[in-house]
Amino acid sequence: MTYGAHAACAEPASVEVGAGGAITGLVTLFPHILFRDQPRELVFVIDRSGSMQPKMDQTRAALRLFVLALPPGTRFNIVGFGADFQPLFEESVLYGEESLAIALDHVETMQADMGGTNVLQPLAFVLSQPAVPGVQRQVIILTDGQVSPFPFPAPSLPPSPPL
Repeated sequence: MTYGAHAACAEPASVEVGAGGAITGLVTLFPHILFRDQPRELVFVIDRSGSMQPKMDQTRAALRLFVLALPPGTRFNIVGFGADFQPLFEESVLYGEESLAIALDHVETMQADMGGTNVLQPLAFVLSQPAVPGVQRQVIILTDGQVSPFPFPAPSLPPSPPL
């Protein structure tokens, strides 16, 4: 004989009485957790060096997917790099219809036309941008991994802002 305890889930708790009278029980706990939406800034650092040429269709598709999936209220930027780097916006902007249209136009025209693969300059640029208090910055790098100079020294990073 089995007795269920919670109607919302299939058998979150049950008790079984075996033929010999042995009793076994199972309890599954479902904690009620509330997650706080935290404002975010996403910066996409995109390798546009020559070695990315055969991978640019895939890179554009991935970046398009990322940008279209951004939740409202997110700040974002796209920074292309090669021998030098080029941010789409001077600083991260709030995701909205206008910034989305600009970003998607930019993604469609991206080429592997920026020479070498110096990832330190764009990372230093991104990390030197003033942090917005209470906004978590996340940096996503799309690259084939053929970076130079390698090995490279770790850049000095500014302290993280309080959340």
